[in-house]
This record gives sequence, structure tokens and C-alpha cells, in this order.
Amino acid sequence: DTAVVAEEETPVPPRDGITMDRLTRFVFSSGSGRSETLGRLEIFARFGPTDEEGKLRGGVLGTHEHSGPEIRRMIRHETREGLIAAVDKPRSIAEIIVDDLLPA
Repeated sequence: DTAVVAEEETPVPPRDGITMDRLTRFVFSSGSGRSETLGRLEIFARFGPTDEEGKLRGGVLGTHEHSGPEIRRMIRHETREGLIAAVDKPRSIAEIIVDDLLPA
């Protein structure tokens, strides 16, 4: 029955806001390296909260669970944009400077 399948795929929204358990599950997720911790904390602050299992969700009604590579891409993007904003040059020049500084 498709109604049952759709109901089973619906994410579990947080019932009581942000909890330390959900925060630590996301920030210290298995498979994420120590270097990702601060970036994951920033992503949590900007795009959280997470679901009950500490998974960051997006899309229509939160049906998409962001994968590790997607979160790493988000971290890289936010880091790049933050550095560009910190460089006191026109954006086109700041982008060149920042892109030279960031690892490939």
C-alpha cells in the first residue's frame, strides 16, 4: 500500500527543540573526521535542528536526509563564503585569494 510506504518514509521531526543528544549525534557523526566538527557545528546552527536521530534534513517536508558528502560540501561552501566576506577586496579578487588558500 503506497499510503503505508509514504507514512514510513516521513521523517521524525524533533518534538522538544534542540537537545544535546541530537547536537552531539550530528556534530560528532560517525564517519566525520575531527576536522569537520567545527564546520558541522556551524551547519547545525545555520540549518538545524536535526531529526530525532541527529540527521539533518531538507527538501519538501524534510524528506531528504543529507549525506556526509553533502554536509562536507555545505561546510566547504560556508567556509569559502565566510572567508570571502572577511577579505577586504572586491568579490572577484577575494574569490581568487580564497580559492588559492583553500585545499582542492
